[in-house]
Amino acid sequence: MRRRARTGLLGFLLGGALIWALFLPLYGERGFTVDLRPPVALLVVFLLLGFVALMRWTLRPWLRGLLAVAIVSLALLQFVSAAVEQTLDRSLDLYFDFRHVPNLLALYLGAAGARGMLMLIGAGLGAVLLLWLMARALATIERAMARPEIMLASLGAALIGLVLIALPLTPPIDTAAARAAGEQTIAAWQAFMVLHGFDRRYAAALDAPQPPTAQLPGLKGKDVYLIFIESYGTVTLDDPGYRRVLDPALADFASTVQDAGYTLLSSRLVSPVFGGGSWLAHGTLGSGIKLDQLANELLLNGRRLTLPRYLAAAGYRTVEVMPGIKKPDPEAAFWGFDKHYFDADLGYAGPEFGWFDVPDQFTLRQFSSHELTPDHGPLFAQIVLVSSHTPFAPVPPYLGDWSDAGDYKTVPDNDWTRIYAQ
Repeated sequence: MRRRARTGLLGFLLGGALIWALFLPLYGERGFTVDLRPPVALLVVFLLLGFVALMRWTLRPWLRGLLAVAIVSLALLQFVSAAVEQTLDRSLDLYFDFRHVPNLLALYLGAAGARGMLMLIGAGLGAVLLLWLMARALATIERAMARPEIMLASLGAALIGLVLIALPLTPPIDTAAARAAGEQTIAAWQAFMVLHGFDRRYAAALDAPQPPTAQLPGLKGKDVYLIFIESYGTVTLDDPGYRRVLDPALADFASTVQDAGYTLLSSRLVSPVFGGGSWLAHGTLGSGIKLDQLANELLLNGRRLTLPRYLAAAGYRTVEVMPGIKKPDPEAAFWGFDKHYFDADLGYAGPEFGWFDVPDQFTLRQFSSHELTPDHGPLFAQIVLVSSHTPFAPVPPYLGDWSDAGDYKTVPDNDWTRIYAQ
């Protein structure tokens, strides 16, 4: 009996240690750290399985499996939530972010190649193994709970820990996973209420009167180009280290365009988003409404006039060029462009440059050859470039001969070695 008791206690401790270990890793300002406090998930498991033992019930295997999935998912949520906060400087929002996971995986594979695929396969197999181990650990804990002393100790520890969390003190319990789950639940509920018309916090902005369409004589029929270069933003101007490197290029640009007879004016717009979600910045400028994910969903299902529609009403042909769009985009119809150039429409067949692939110089060359014909009428073009977009490597070479952009026949082999070294 003593040997069985020791074996049961050891299994109980090892099962609890596995659950504890899942919630140890954190991602903070200094990278990976650990929080040694017992996680609230462990207390909940002790409380739940202790109650099951007290009632002399037995969990069905599928219930144990669901509990294992819940624990592993909660640990993953805790880690991802902290990682997003630190790396992107914004909060995770699973309601909207989860739909972009396939694109993020594609971006990762495009950057990491075969090694990345092997790592993803390894991660998938590791997740299956972890779920199996967790289910076994829960079964071991449940069997150990058959001993009254272990069951009572578990219930007591769980209740004391939960009481400590409720006190207005710094709790000796790790509640990060519970907070992350609560925040995602609240965010999902808020999104449901807004998108189904029960919460009308965006109504004033979306229903505000708009100016009527007009001929826009101030433009004098000149072409209008709205070009997004998605990269580091104004930090390149404010950070002395970046500014010192970029100043010569900016000065050369200013001199070149002024010598060509153009006047330069600049200002700053506060982007509604950073750390991903660049379409919200595009939409804010195109709609005149500061967008977040919820406002964007409502806008796309409304009838507000957009910048392309105003230009179209003034007699302009409106064109959107987005090489980063790799599949049909049903939302594009809302904005009212006459023509879209997405990845497949540009016809790039040159060397690969990561997941975004299409080099900016080729994009601009294709746009020019298709739209800037000598007899073209007034044109409004919105162009979203991608070469400077994350993951920032490899960087396509700039060619003085624009006719070679995309083919790169004039690029020496030694240059390709340098370009792909990253």
